[in-house]
Amino acid sequence: MHKDPVCQMTVKNTGSAPSSDYKGKKYYFCSESCKDKFSINPEKFIKTEPKADKKDIKPENNDKTVEINFKIQGMHCAGCVGTVEKNIKKLDGIIDVSVSLMTESARLIFDKSKTGINDIKSAVEKAGYKAVIEDREKTEEIFSVEGMHCAGCASTIEKTLLSEPGIFDVVVNLTTETAKIVYNPKQTGFDKFSESVAQKGYKLISKGDSSTRTQEDLDEKKIKNAGRKMLLAWAFTAPVILLMIPEMIFGKQPFGSAFSTITTFVLTALVFFIPGKETFRSAWKSAINLSPNMDVLIAMGTLSSFSTGIAAILHLAGAAPEFQNFTGVGAMIMAFHLTGRYIETKSKGRASQAIKRLLTLEAKDARIEKEGKEITIPVSLLQKGDVMIVKPGEKIPTDGIVIQGTGSVDESLATGESMPVEKNPGDHVIGATINIDSLLKVKADKLGSETFLSQIIRMVEQAQTSKVPIQAVADRITAVFVPVILLIAVMTLVLWLLLPGFFHEIITKGSLILPWVNPDMPPSALALFSFIAVLVIACPCALGLATPTALMVGSGKGAENGILIRKGSAIQRMKDVTTIVLDKTGTITTGKPGVTDIFPVSNFKKEDMLKTAATAETGSEHPVAQAIVEFCRKQGLKIGTIKNFKAVTGKGIKGVIDKKTVLVGTEDFIRSEEIPLSEPLLKKKAELELQAKSVVIVTKDKQVMGLIAVADT
Repeated sequence: MHKDPVCQMTVKNTGSAPSSDYKGKKYYFCSESCKDKFSINPEKFIKTEPKADKKDIKPENNDKTVEINFKIQGMHCAGCVGTVEKNIKKLDGIIDVSVSLMTESARLIFDKSKTGINDIKSAVEKAGYKAVIEDREKTEEIFSVEGMHCAGCASTIEKTLLSEPGIFDVVVNLTTETAKIVYNPKQTGFDKFSESVAQKGYKLISKGDSSTRTQEDLDEKKIKNAGRKMLLAWAFTAPVILLMIPEMIFGKQPFGSAFSTITTFVLTALVFFIPGKETFRSAWKSAINLSPNMDVLIAMGTLSSFSTGIAAILHLAGAAPEFQNFTGVGAMIMAFHLTGRYIETKSKGRASQAIKRLLTLEAKDARIEKEGKEITIPVSLLQKGDVMIVKPGEKIPTDGIVIQGTGSVDESLATGESMPVEKNPGDHVIGATINIDSLLKVKADKLGSETFLSQIIRMVEQAQTSKVPIQAVADRITAVFVPVILLIAVMTLVLWLLLPGFFHEIITKGSLILPWVNPDMPPSALALFSFIAVLVIACPCALGLATPTALMVGSGKGAENGILIRKGSAIQRMKDVTTIVLDKTGTITTGKPGVTDIFPVSNFKKEDMLKTAATAETGSEHPVAQAIVEFCRKQGLKIGTIKNFKAVTGKGIKGVIDKKTVLVGTEDFIRSEEIPLSEPLLKKKAELELQAKSVVIVTKDKQVMGLIAVADT
């Protein structure tokens, strides 16, 4: 096969295709039109090596350069992203690094001869975060165990499995009757586990592939955890607000100063150190690593207000002078912060739904042939070389090669084209596509992350974790945002203390508009209040999350609708697009075949031919057959009954209607039955096929009734 250098279409039949010689090389074209364009300016269409795009760095094709994607735990804002990237870039051999806040992950290209996985983990941990990098040679699975009765049973199973080669770790839980096994799938597998355990008198049962459910549960757990923290924070903060309102509006404390001060202090402490403890932990880690994040601003603002509560309690005890108490403000700040964190977590979970939906397309179980028997196992336990038995209507469990059987496969998942593709022994098939009309035996060729669907998922993930040009601006700002805000907050505090008269005049005017502003507070209290306000109001969440959120939702929605975006920068460039050129019908059609043309011959009527074809096709599950039957019903025509139905895979069908033999199928199929075909008929057929339509010939009692064309509509 060759590619047309003008339109890039694949030219299959080079024998009859237009061609041209240029500089000692022969080029083939899909049409004379493309050949004419090429002849005018050949250099314009000759493919040259594209220049490297600095923004699209890819690993070099050598054994030293590797690319990894891994999760990072503990990031909360764009400042965290900048800190992680900066620390990783300090390592030797780093070629490219891209960290995404939305997916909490990083894509890294590096020279493994200069740096290693442990170095990367250490660099991330020094920044105050955790890198979760999985060993590609390791797989972790959980199995059910039957027959355990005591701790000794669990210990026996652990020792037995750990003695097997290729197993790194085993944890057996007597209470849940499960065994978690970490192993190298290249060295061992479920069969060996099961055999070893059976020899000790126990039974190992696979729980199946739960990776999709596990990820969904993990996301759901994060959302529930964030929601629980938010509700708990507001449960403690609500009474604080109720105590603050009378004082703010009426200047009175109905339960007395001592009660309000102590109650507010205790409730605020509960907000800080139960739902809010993760915020302080994150702030501390980033601060000691000299890479302050958004949590530092929240922590400083809330602790500053909390310190006034300590001063207020000391005053009640007669150990300190009176000072304005802002303790309740700290509780409100933390409650609002945790509310924002909950909304952020929920948004992340929703934005990643597209990949989860792609995962659901995978087959869950596979029927394989082993020692002459058919057994059903989870797809996760398939091994290369296993012979899968795929019946009509079933999904092909994983990518493989047809070794027995001939049939049609619906590959619309991969190509967008609704018309099925004929598969014969030796042909490759794609996992998650659907076998339509006959039994196929397929040898498993690619598993797990190697499959076509996994590559699509990885492509979407990479698009979601890539950075668009406009995000670079936001990253540069957020990298210095927190230190600048800290500086501004300190300057605010100092200026309030140095120029109290100037600022008091401003706040007095402001109190006319904002009734809760109290200009009668001491200058030191107003200075501290302003310091806290600057810290809290300046969190860079929107700046850091806006672009990644748009990128993730955009690429996710695209994947949901069958549009795969390979690079995030493509989304930004779309604003400059004025024309869209679509290269195949599956992109803009319904994805369902329908009848487009009916061409009767001789004295046959259009309605008679259609009824005959539809009656014959009622016994077939092929999409073309279903399209003809559906079209006939829409026309209000009565469909009869077919006897002696026989389907010839990839060719057509044969049957008896009203004691007359009817054939519906391809030209080769009709010729094999020794039925002559006229030149006008073949000319019309060729004309329809040039329009990318599938054409079937209908015959009755060795007489050709006509043609029916079907295409994606």
